[in-house]
Amino acid sequence: MFQLLSIQQTKNATTKNVDGEAIRCVILADNTSDTLPETGKDVKDMGDDQTFLPGSIAVTPSFNLAMVNNSGEWGDWS
Repeated sequence: MFQLLSIQQTKNATTKNVDGEAIRCVILADNTSDTLPETGKDVKDMGDDQTFLPGSIAVTPSFNLAMVNNSGEWGDWS
């Protein structure tokens, strides 16, 4: 499960999400075994039409990190 922790920037749309909203944010993940979300559908406190801007971060309680790269895709957990 994922939960929204903070929002740093909001844009009206991106090429991946023409009709929605894109945000740069920090989300909390239970662990690294869950598939990183493509939209806010599987993130508590985010909307289904929201996607992630480059620089968005997912973090676990053990401080594992994953970040959205410039192409809009999540990188690997570190």
